[in-house]
Amino acid sequence: MLMIGLGVWQLYRLQSKEALLARIAANPSLPEMTLLPHSTDQSFLLRRGRLDCAAPLSIATEGAGKSGSRFIATCANGAKIQLGTSPDPQVHPVWNGASVRGTVWQAPDHRIALVRWFEGRDTELMLVPETPLAGLAPNAPPDPGSIPNNHFAYAMQWFLFAGTALVIYAIALRKRLAGGPAQR
Repeated sequence: MLMIGLGVWQLYRLQSKEALLARIAANPSLPEMTLLPHSTDQSFLLRRGRLDCAAPLSIATEGAGKSGSRFIATCANGAKIQLGTSPDPQVHPVWNGASVRGTVWQAPDHRIALVRWFEGRDTELMLVPETPLAGLAPNAPPDPGSIPNNHFAYAMQWFLFAGTALVIYAIALRKRLAGGPAQR
C-alpha cells in the first residue's frame, strides 16, 4: 500500500509541477519585479527583475559547463547576481555594485535534493543580467527546460515496485498453498 501511495503522491506532484511550469512560462510577459534577497519562490523564475547591490561581499566562481566558469556576486543584503562567464576560471572580476536588471533564475545550490526536501527550503534565486560585467562573456539565457519534471516516471516506478512486490507475494503464497517447503 505504501508504494501505491507514493505513486499517487508523485502524480499529485506532477499536477503541481505542471502548474508551476505554466506559470513560469508566462513570467517573461509580466512586469518587472524587485527581487528580494534570499527569495526562494520558484514561481518567479524567468521573470524580469531588478536588484540593488550597493556593496558586494564576494564574487564566487561556479562551473558553467561549456562556457567555463560563471561569476556570482553575493551582495551585502544577501542577494546574488550572476555577473557573467569566462572560459578562464582564474579571472578575478572587480565590481563595486550597482542597480542591476535581468532575468530571475536559480542560484547555484550544492545541496542534494533529499537534503533540500528535508530542510523544506527551496533553492535561492539570483538575477542574471543580459549585459555582463566588463571583461566577462554574456550569460547564457536561463533555460526553462532544465527544470526537472519527472514525477510521472517516479509514479510509474512506484507502481512497478508495487506490482513486483505483489507478484513475489503471489508466488510465495502459491508455493505455500501447494505444499512447498515447510515453514518454521
